[in-house]
Amino acid sequence: MIKQTMALFFTAGMLMSTTLPADVVRRCDAQYMWQTTGGSIGPIPFGGFSAKGNCGSGAVADRCRKRARAAAVQCMKTQWEKRWRHHPRKPNGKPNGAFDAGPPEACLGAAKVENYSLSASCVTERKTGQHPNRDVICDRDAHSNNIKKRIRLATAGDIKSRLEAEVCCLYEQGAYQYPDNKNVHVRLIARTKSSSGNPMCSSSDVLSSDYKINCSKVRRRYCM
Repeated sequence: MIKQTMALFFTAGMLMSTTLPADVVRRCDAQYMWQTTGGSIGPIPFGGFSAKGNCGSGAVADRCRKRARAAAVQCMKTQWEKRWRHHPRKPNGKPNGAFDAGPPEACLGAAKVENYSLSASCVTERKTGQHPNRDVICDRDAHSNNIKKRIRLATAGDIKSRLEAEVCCLYEQGAYQYPDNKNVHVRLIARTKSSSGNPMCSSSDVLSSDYKINCSKVRRRYCM
């Protein structure tokens, strides 16, 4: 009798597990974007990732998208607010003993964020010589078998280094000369969207309206 009762409970449990509808899951894509404050360059995307939103079974899918969008925006805002925590140097230029190379918690899987990393590198020397364009700093044309030297520009959680590298070293392979390389002003934007075009994923938030970068210093210190 006991065995029969247990078998009935087990069978009922199996039936429930196979008939209950699964939670609704939707994703939004996200990326940082930079542009010169004068509008002559950009917006140029970098650091793309995705975030997901879960809803209970039978919920409206747009509710999931709103949650995914919120998770992505929270990640990027937190990363920018904590940029010095994840930068190897303090504001005064001295080494940062509390440096954290990884992203903040708001950008991890537990926060519903996927494939997030700001890590970037730069090829500075080929085995067969330099890039034909002498002004190129980060050589994106070198074949993978023809790389002699590669340097790291930013770790996975370092938005400050990555932004500066994007503007000074990676845009046009670092060959672009700004009107004043020591005084480049850019706007940093957090953008979310849907690959299918669903408007519930769409948002655009300015993280910094006028961020000043000394590209001469950045190129000399990090990219060359």
